[in-house]
Amino acid sequence: MNLTEWSWLFLALYIALMVGIGFYAQRKIKHADDFATARGAYGPFFLALAFAASTASGATFLGSPALSYEWGLAANWGNFLYPIGVYVGILISMRLIAT
Repeated sequence: MNLTEWSWLFLALYIALMVGIGFYAQRKIKHADDFATARGAYGPFFLALAFAASTASGATFLGSPALSYEWGLAANWGNFLYPIGVYVGILISMRLIAT
């Protein structure tokens, strides 16, 4: 088999595995709380970190290039200040989830 055939094979196996995991997990989830907070199995610290990671991923992937294109080097100030906002957001989220 050449490299292209191996690539298609591994892609098909990966998709099959992801669909299988999805069907398995679908049977375990009964309510929205099961999906969003894992039925409270994780503490507020880990949920806040997951929230911060999701937000940071989207902001850096979409927002940073757009701001840099429009504003140039001045847009880099947001990259330096963003971690401060994330840490403050984590602290606020931990407080809200704990109550």
